[in-house]
Amino acid sequence: MAITRLPRSEYITDDVLDELFKRSDVDLDSKEKPNKSQEVADIVFEVDPIGKALTGRTPKKIEEETGIPVEEMFPKDSKILYIGDPWQKMGTELDQSHGSNLTIIDYEYGEVASFIFDEKNFRDNIKFKGTYLIELLNDIFNDENKDQLEHDDFEWLTSFLDLVKHAHSLSEAAVTDEEYLSAAEAWKKSREYIETTYKNELEKKEQASSEPGDSYNYDDNLDKLGSLKTYAWYEGVYGERGFRDTLDWKNIIEPKVKALESDLKGLPEAEKNKEIASATKSWIEEIRLHKRTESSNVLEAVFPQLPFKDASFDRMVASWSISAHVFAELDETGFEVLWDETQRILKEGGKAYIFPLNYYYEVDSTIISSLENMKIKHKLMDYTILDDESGNKYTLVITKRSSGDNN
Repeated sequence: MAITRLPRSEYITDDVLDELFKRSDVDLDSKEKPNKSQEVADIVFEVDPIGKALTGRTPKKIEEETGIPVEEMFPKDSKILYIGDPWQKMGTELDQSHGSNLTIIDYEYGEVASFIFDEKNFRDNIKFKGTYLIELLNDIFNDENKDQLEHDDFEWLTSFLDLVKHAHSLSEAAVTDEEYLSAAEAWKKSREYIETTYKNELEKKEQASSEPGDSYNYDDNLDKLGSLKTYAWYEGVYGERGFRDTLDWKNIIEPKVKALESDLKGLPEAEKNKEIASATKSWIEEIRLHKRTESSNVLEAVFPQLPFKDASFDRMVASWSISAHVFAELDETGFEVLWDETQRILKEGGKAYIFPLNYYYEVDSTIISSLENMKIKHKLMDYTILDDESGNKYTLVITKRSSGDNN
């Protein structure tokens, strides 16, 4: 299995990257640059996973959204870096055709931060979330405007409310391992109900769209409950994951941690903590990574602190990740960090595709100014912004020309 595992506390530091990947030094104008890079990385860690959740896109879906052929973004016999949705869909689609040429950055699975350790905190949270979701659904039924609901919406709310009530009831009563698994399954069914009805509605309307986790972009004429479904879908993901994670922690990981702590008695505290953190992450990965295919080159890392040598890739595709959830948080120097790293990892003649640009964000003078400065700072770099079918600025294409190219 071609997966690189790096300890959370160390994998974004330059010394570890240099040692593991022999990454060449990046020219820095001042000592402030690494701090800015870390700041941007922290923003990505804080903002992107919340929006990314467990959605995912296939190459064909990306072609539909951008209008750019799959063959252009994912050419065979080219080194490709994919940053975005979980590997499950992208990896399984491209593993066979692209093999080791495809590398996927993924910090959702195997990442310690996404694992729910604290059982009491989780139980308090899921109690609150379940109660609030039930109240929210009941409020819609009790609202004086409920008569404006279409019949299909009323039926959907009735069925979904029953699923949530059942999941909430099992959550409240769960004590044994079997009851924890039943609660996880109940929350899973609530999530799957949203997904199934969502896709059925799209098929009826013959309108292409994405996953429920992106339904803030929902067409109001297609589904007036789009935002509610988005919120409820994430709650279903949280409930399912939490009951499974806390069970795995209690029965599998925590006993190993206690045994290791005993074995490491006598070591300095800092060294002992480092050993335990590294081992704990590995044990979590053993649970998380079973979802990955054997041939995927899945690497845990965060843009813009990528653990690769200079000029490693012919293509970089960032789908529904840094632009969708992070661009709105950046100033011009933050964008500069992104373009510096893009320039560094691209081969001459390479291209980066970053999209969408119109999700919680609008292209403004800040990003345009940063891109123009990129062209001045890196003479081989250029960019263009492509519109979607509606005329909205959607895809940023960054090109690194060949040094022999006079254009």
